[in-house]
Amino acid sequence: MSKKRIVSCIMLFSIVLILLIGTSRFNDLSAQEKEMKAVWISTAWALDYPDAATTDEEKLKSDAVKMLDNIMDMGFNTIFFQVRPSSDAFYDSDVFPWSRFLTGTQGKAPENNFDPLKFIIEESHKRNIEVHAWVNPYRVTASAADNNNLSPYNPAVLHPELTVLYTDGKLYYNPGEPGVHNLIIDGVKEILDKYDVDGIHLDDYFYPAKDFDDEETYAMYGGQYSSKDQWRRDNINKLIKELDEVVHNKDPKIAFGVSPFGIWANKNSNPLGSDTSGWETYISQYADSRMWVKEEYVDYIIPQLYFYRGYKIADYETLINWWSNVVEGTNVKLYIGQAAYLAVGAKSDSLWYGGKELREQLNLNKTIKNINGYCMFRYKSFIDNNDLYSAMKTINNTNNETETNKIEEENLHFTDIYDHPLKEYIEYMAEKGIVLGYNGKYKPDKNIKRADFVLMLMRALKMENTSGIGNFDDVPKDAYYYDELSYAKEAGLIYGSGSNLFSPEEEITRQDMIVMTYRALNMLNIINDQTGEDVANKYIDCDEISDYAFQPIAYFTENADLSGYKGKIRPLNLSNRAETATFLAKLIQSGMFPD
Repeated sequence: MSKKRIVSCIMLFSIVLILLIGTSRFNDLSAQEKEMKAVWISTAWALDYPDAATTDEEKLKSDAVKMLDNIMDMGFNTIFFQVRPSSDAFYDSDVFPWSRFLTGTQGKAPENNFDPLKFIIEESHKRNIEVHAWVNPYRVTASAADNNNLSPYNPAVLHPELTVLYTDGKLYYNPGEPGVHNLIIDGVKEILDKYDVDGIHLDDYFYPAKDFDDEETYAMYGGQYSSKDQWRRDNINKLIKELDEVVHNKDPKIAFGVSPFGIWANKNSNPLGSDTSGWETYISQYADSRMWVKEEYVDYIIPQLYFYRGYKIADYETLINWWSNVVEGTNVKLYIGQAAYLAVGAKSDSLWYGGKELREQLNLNKTIKNINGYCMFRYKSFIDNNDLYSAMKTINNTNNETETNKIEEENLHFTDIYDHPLKEYIEYMAEKGIVLGYNGKYKPDKNIKRADFVLMLMRALKMENTSGIGNFDDVPKDAYYYDELSYAKEAGLIYGSGSNLFSPEEEITRQDMIVMTYRALNMLNIINDQTGEDVANKYIDCDEISDYAFQPIAYFTENADLSGYKGKIRPLNLSNRAETATFLAKLIQSGMFPD
């Protein structure tokens, strides 16, 4: 029987015993395990807490109470409180000095030696909120300016041989040094011994990059390894494994977990990796987070998936499915790290605006097996965005939509456009059979391919089911769009990109969408264009418009409901499926398209 299964049995016995004798707080927290609804509280640079560095005990208390009241109001049941943003502490420590992010000066205690961690644990538990102590294990300084402002009692000052000055100007503890390993372990043991935490949590800071200067350390301790890469990974693996043991030896019901960067490895560099092409933590940080799950070194994993659905190099849906498969068959819980911060300051044309993308991602999470909840980065994102605060409150506090909403959603052609701002145009095009979905979904924010736009345009023009006599060389004969592209090419509706190529699978830009539509209407003798190209010069970014697109953009600006955003037309931006449907729907409704 594995160690984690033994722990699970102990936990089961403990729960039964507690139910028999009655302990309300543990019962409350047990119920919350069904779905984690968490938020990270970042203390580095006082991003989330406190409002500003101070030694004032009452101000530190009032900031904490206000923050926890908001967190409870939004329906979160767990916080990840950053207690060690670098080689410092937001608690009364014998190992690390007080954080400068707390009081303004590293090593300076708050008034009356006030202990934020102790206070926040007490206040959180009153609100049935779990507290996980979030530790940054290897970062010594958060900026180069901090290097000369460390407390004389900082372990990095007392033992400079344990540190490395990296090329970014900041100091890091050297993961290959046994003294660093012991320092991190001792720091976590201190938290476990002194505080009633519900969990210990590490973030994604491991090796800063491959060019970390640890040659001397490797020469001293890496002799048994076949490569420095293997040695570096094993340094991190040993830390994770021992932390897991330390936590559960203290108390089996305390959780231990890590929030690594969202991409473990890309499939093209490791066959076990995800179908992505982004930055890889396994290679760049030597963090083998997949192995930690498979070996059950952690109770939970929170991959930081700060990407949108349809993102070419790191698609959100691809990654949550990959991580779901990783935890399959283990006792490790999967929570998803969500990018709430991207909604702050998002423009109205952004898919992050008003929490829309977050809502869609949370809805998608519920359809994927093995996902047990999520964690939002970070608290002040909601305070800085009233719409996001309200959206989070609704999402967390409402298990189901109202019956009215359910009925309306059932009447939609597509299940994923209920609250989409362009829903009416998508529905209009669906009623006409011009837009089609994928298994009941429209995927409104997915960028549209060039071939699919041609199909949509030809349906709008009622030119479907036609065929031409030739085609582009890169259009396979068995492609579902072969006949339509052949006819569109013959009719002069579409041109190739040179050497008789069309690139049908590539995504289409806004200007190419406009140009193809203009050519189609011109071919049907609908356009009698007297518009001057200077009309397009009104856009701030008119210098980005290609020569061939100037006249079409000018025409639709003058004669149709084509407008930019804050003076920009964004000609080279990719067009998504919702925008495309809206553009064509408005042209049809204006009477510009044939009946």
